[in-house]
Amino acid sequence: MFNNLINLVKMYPVDTTLSVDEFDTWAIDHDLIDDPETNDKHSPQWAQLLKQRNALRNSLNKLALHSEAPDYCRVSIDVFAHGCTYKVVKIQDKAVDIMSSLPELMNKRFIRKHRQIVALIGSTTYEELTPYQQIEMRMLLEEGDKLKEILHFILKQYSDRVSAVDINVLIHKERSDSDIISKKIDKSLPSYKALFRLNKTDHNPEVI
Repeated sequence: MFNNLINLVKMYPVDTTLSVDEFDTWAIDHDLIDDPETNDKHSPQWAQLLKQRNALRNSLNKLALHSEAPDYCRVSIDVFAHGCTYKVVKIQDKAVDIMSSLPELMNKRFIRKHRQIVALIGSTTYEELTPYQQIEMRMLLEEGDKLKEILHFILKQYSDRVSAVDINVLIHKERSDSDIISKKIDKSLPSYKALFRLNKTDHNPEVI
């Protein structure tokens, strides 16, 4: 079941960078993908190679997450330079990278969408809106600003947690320990709820 993954990791251990050509050669030699027998990157054969290459890499990465995979095979074959090279990394390092980047990605996406909403509302002619719509518009802007503050607070706490957690310890914990982690997370929820209460105000804006 793990023969192909074991073979790959033995040839390209953790922290090794390999070109996509090296990956293709290895895969073709082990009859895992078809040899396109052409260097024409616009040919149907090459398109098929790209599809098979991506499918194989995804398959190997999923296999590395299997509970029975050998410890030294718990790796992720990551894109290092798009279309050029891959890098074999530990899944622990991969997990840390994803968790570390998540707050920034979420924050950027929220800010971008919030700016779009503000721009759209700003381009609206208030005189054309009903009194009710004017109130709703103002409340939407106020809630957006408060949500931005709350999101920043939650993501900051999440980032601090990621920085403090030894992911290597967590990954090798017994499944039963997940209950302990869940309880710790549950205990943190009241602080978020309290923040929501503090930011909740009565909305009785005057009609513009």
